[in-house]
Amino acid sequence: IARRYPVNAQAQTLFGHSYGGLFTLHTLLSRPQAFQGYVAASPSIWWYKGYIERTLAGFERQAADLDLGAQLLVTAGSAEEPAPDDPLTDPRQRHMAERRMVGNARDLAKRLDAIAGLDVRFVLNPDANHGTNSFHSAIEALELAARIGRSARPERSD
Repeated sequence: IARRYPVNAQAQTLFGHSYGGLFTLHTLLSRPQAFQGYVAASPSIWWYKGYIERTLAGFERQAADLDLGAQLLVTAGSAEEPAPDDPLTDPRQRHMAERRMVGNARDLAKRLDAIAGLDVRFVLNPDANHGTNSFHSAIEALELAARIGRSARPERSD
């Protein structure tokens, strides 16, 4: 992209959905200064028996020594997880309940919000399922990237 378009390396946002959302979180937790904005849409936090949970503990220990100055948006669709009072009679509903897409995303955002220098926001997109949440989140990712880009612009002197 940088070969073809001007890129401000101080104002970049990484967006990923599902396993891409997991990759976005992995990047934030392992290379937190690689981007200024991170958007994890419907991240597959359940994957690999708690990989994110294990990685997060190490990130929390080192985060105090970092000057992050980053923004994280975590999204989920309200239809990605059954309601707590749902009888779970359908195998698909049980599968969705086990993965806790909404609960995991909300819990992770809350935990990361306690880290200094990391501006975290969680958005639950009403009636969005796992597939349609990617579309809602892509728009939100562009809005975040635009805000970061505007804030990183150098002052013009005319």
